[in-house]
Parts: sequence; structure tokens; C-alpha cells
Amino acid sequence: MNKAGISLIAVSAVTLGAQAAGPQGLRFFGGKLTVKPYVSASYTYDSNIDTTKHGSSDSTYSINPGASFQMGADRWSLGGGVWYRYRAYDHRNSTMGNDSYGENISWSWANSEVDARGWSLFLGQTYTHTMQADSLNSGEGRGVWRDREVMGVNGGVERRFSSRLHAGVTGSYSWMDYKNSAGYAPLYGYDSYSVGASAGVMISPLTDFSLSGSWGHYRQKGSGVAHNSSQSYSIHAGIGTRATKRITYNLSAGMSGYESNHSGSDHSFSYNISANWRLTDRWNMSLSGSSYYRPSETNRGGADKNWTVSYGTSYLLGEGLSVNANVAWRYKESIYSGVGNYGGDENIVSFRLGASYTFNRWLSTYANVGWEEEWYEHGGSRDYDRYRFEVGMMFHY
Repeated sequence: MNKAGISLIAVSAVTLGAQAAGPQGLRFFGGKLTVKPYVSASYTYDSNIDTTKHGSSDSTYSINPGASFQMGADRWSLGGGVWYRYRAYDHRNSTMGNDSYGENISWSWANSEVDARGWSLFLGQTYTHTMQADSLNSGEGRGVWRDREVMGVNGGVERRFSSRLHAGVTGSYSWMDYKNSAGYAPLYGYDSYSVGASAGVMISPLTDFSLSGSWGHYRQKGSGVAHNSSQSYSIHAGIGTRATKRITYNLSAGMSGYESNHSGSDHSFSYNISANWRLTDRWNMSLSGSSYYRPSETNRGGADKNWTVSYGTSYLLGEGLSVNANVAWRYKESIYSGVGNYGGDENIVSFRLGASYTFNRWLSTYANVGWEEEWYEHGGSRDYDRYRFEVGMMFHY
């Protein structure tokens, strides 16, 4: 659920526009290892830096160095990256100016060709320390002037018994902490671990049918509520893999449930959506969405169910010039209000439009404009809207 923030969204935009003359990276070990360093600098105007009903505006200046790497051989691949960002505020730097940083790494191995009998493994790990900012587009957390840390590890193994039949198991562990979270409107982190299993059968050369199930355990952190652990589960059926050479998708739906040792239980319909359509060599579209239970980040002993859908598209206009757009919606349903109810059922809608131009393998420039609105279904004292405008330049190799 968590990436590096608005600067890395800009990095993604640059990558889309870099198809003609983008960074080639530094190559080592006969070309098996590629490292792509970069440094970006940007200016952002934010109309509602407080993310409140009567919030005030501010301007920020960011510097964001980082690097990604990719290494592989016939049967395995290793990739990841590190990044750092410092953001200075015009008027609130003493209270909100801070740094963010993170890293991620992933490894995969397979002893067979795609769709052939054999084993495949994957492992992944990520860590982010994100400064106190909030945007559905940037993935920077709930906000309300808080920093947060997120760490996660995950892995899985799949066995293909034949070209048609396969099964696998997965596992993950993660924790999330809010820093300086005491005082007005405190926020609560949590830790969790989960396991899952799936089985599928190829019903056509381009389509799989699958059944999957998962179970997770959660514990809200810092709330002081006794018996604050909870469990979630889901059972899904779906179809997926490749529709054509240009279309990939994975669609599943079923039921999920949540049981709290403090508040009770809930169950409802749930879904997972992931699809990508490369219409032409220049035009790409994607769709994603999911529903999931989590301990509440705003209510002691509470729990929420989140429903999300997002759509994005990008188009390469010419040599190194690309435009992209994204619209996203999230609905947070308060399952248990917990102790000291803060807010209620919440809607967030956002839209972002961006453009980037890659001059050559060393230099790119980009601009993004975004709008976001949040409203509650049980009272409007905390409703807000917000827009951002960002321009920046990136040096890469």
C-alpha cells in the first residue's frame, strides 16, 4: 500500500516519457547489474497544507536523490532501490519540515519456463519513513501533521504441476508506527501478519480460473485498549493472466470477514482488481482496486473496511514527451467506532494530471497538478478539499 510519495510519482512519469532517450544506468559484472541513480528538485504549491476544512496554503521545495538497481541471470532476478527526500516549507518549516527516506528489495527465482511444470519463489522487503503529509495520490498516509514508519516483508512459493494446474502459498509481516502521535487527534499504528493459499487451472491458453483464501492477524499499537487484537479472512474466486499479448488482468471476488477481540465481528463482499491494457506502443491504461479490513488509525479499538478503485492512463506524444492522468476513490467504512470516536465513514476522491519531457539520458523535467476532496457521511466539520501544483527537474544517468 505504500510508495515513496509525490516525488516518486514524478519519477514514474519520467520513466513513462523516457522510452526514447531515457537513462541507461551504470552497468557492472558484464551487464548483469544495472544501477540507475537520479536526483530531482521540485517546487509544490499546496492549497490546504493542514488537510482540514479551513486549512491554509503553503509552498514547499524538495530535493530527492535516489537509485534503483536490477540484477539477474537465467533463473533469478534481484531488484530494488533507495531514496531520500527533504521538503522545506515556506511558512511551516519549523513544525513540518522534515526528511523522508526508504528502501525496497525483491528477489525471484524459477526453475522452469513460463506456464511450464516447476517451482517459483519470491521474497520482498520494504521500509519507508514518510514525513507528515497526506494525499491519496501520493500514498503518504493519514497525515494530520504526523510522520510515520512502515516496514514489510513478504514471500511466496508456487508449484506448477503441469502447464494447466498450479498452486501456491504466501506469507507477509508488516508494521506501521505514527511518530509524534499524542495530543490532538492521536493516530494509531498496527502490526500484522498474514498467510494465504491459492490454486488455479488454465481453462484456455490465455485464461486461468483460481480459488484463493487468506487469514491475517492485527494488533493496534498505542491505543491502550485491552484485548485489541483482531483477525481477518477472505475467500475469493476469480479469473486472470493474459487476455491478449497487450492485455493482462486479475479479477477476483468473494467474501471477507473481520473479528475483533474487543468489539465484535463483521463480514461483507470483497474484491481485488488488477488490469493493464497496452492499446498501442504509445498508449497504456491500467485499473486497480481492492477491499480490505484494517484496525482504525483514528479510533482506539476501532476497525475500518476500505474500498478502493483507481484508473490511470499514459500516452507518449513524441520523442521523450508523455502525459498521464489518474483518478482514484477510497471509501473508509467505520466497522467499530471504538473509544473516543473521531470522524466516521469517509470518502476521498482525487485526480491528477501530469506531463514529463526527457531531454536526453541525463535530464528530464515534469509537472503535475492534483485535486483531492474528502467528506464524511456523518457530519461535515472535517470535510476538506485541496489542490497541488508541482514542477520539477530530474538529473539521471
